[in-house]
Amino acid sequence: MTLTIHTISGAPCAWRVLAGLALKGLSWEQNVLSASDGEHKKEPFLSLNPRGTVPVLEAGGCVIRDSIAALAWLDRAFPERPLFGSCPDEAAKIWQITMETNSYLRDACHAVLAPVLVQRVTPAPGSQEEAALKTAAETLHRECRWLEGLLDGRPYLAGDAPSAADAVAFPEIRLIQRAVETRHAIMEKLGFGFPPNHYPRLADWKERMSALPGMAETLPPHWNEQDSRPAARNYKRSISAAATPDQAFHALTQGFGDWWTESDNPILQPGDRAKFTFPPGHSFWTFEAKRLVPGELVELECVEALHLHEGQPSGIQTEWHGTRAIWRIFPDPQGCRIRFEHEGLRPSLLCYRICEAGWDHFFVSSLKAFLDTGQGTPHRVEEKKQL
Repeated sequence: MTLTIHTISGAPCAWRVLAGLALKGLSWEQNVLSASDGEHKKEPFLSLNPRGTVPVLEAGGCVIRDSIAALAWLDRAFPERPLFGSCPDEAAKIWQITMETNSYLRDACHAVLAPVLVQRVTPAPGSQEEAALKTAAETLHRECRWLEGLLDGRPYLAGDAPSAADAVAFPEIRLIQRAVETRHAIMEKLGFGFPPNHYPRLADWKERMSALPGMAETLPPHWNEQDSRPAARNYKRSISAAATPDQAFHALTQGFGDWWTESDNPILQPGDRAKFTFPPGHSFWTFEAKRLVPGELVELECVEALHLHEGQPSGIQTEWHGTRAIWRIFPDPQGCRIRFEHEGLRPSLLCYRICEAGWDHFFVSSLKAFLDTGQGTPHRVEEKKQL
């Protein structure tokens, strides 16, 4: 049976169905309609849904015109990996969270993200528009606190396995992240800085969901087009290694000298600072720990930078200041996977080519070798290469 979903790129309700399909391990075909051209308000789409709204899921001769209905239909048609639980009590909990998310979180997100992401407003200080946006943000924070509470002691919103509740919430939280990435100044004023330190469990859940098989394919197509522009890309790399997540975490907090370079202090808890030098040169970078989750996450912010490189302009010296090095660790049958993003290190920086080559050596090659064999290739005093 071919499953075809009709959607608009970035539409959260349609995205829910894509997430449900991914959670069930199903394949699908996607018909992306142009909202700017009004394709969802014209034939032939109106013959599928006279209301002119997305999503619409086609499955053989069956046409489902609502996201929650589509998720429920998928659970009946493909009972493996249930989205709504396997017993009455599980179903009750999942349906309750799903419907609350469908109503309250969706409305709260729309009130903030429609003006910020779609209309791209920048309210004047003291204006009614600013006041309205701040009020909307307070409501959204309340819903985020609710989700944060649900995740206390469990990896997913309704328990140990992802469910329809997660499929409905994921697009909303991912859209908040998108707004923070693309409209950082206004979102920070609304209390949604990046990363969302107010909601650590919610941030970890988002990363956990993002890493599930098929979830990357649910992202809005126009994001991929925008993020393919060189200036919009942070440095990102991933490795797999024959080490446990805890061993990887140790190497990324206390074992820098085994794969990168020596630091003056280990990183043991949030707030700790470590200074990294590359003798005999005088370059250094000082990082402060922002978030540490043993076996899962290391996030450091560069708070001091002096990058000296022969033949390069003086503008490179402080380009790392304010950037963040984020390592996310995931268990793997062969050991672990590590996804690294140097947030703020982009091709538009003067130092990018130098730093890209440096990280490719120290992270992709040296850290992997150290975790696989116990022997990395860190910076040594006798080496002339600098990051």
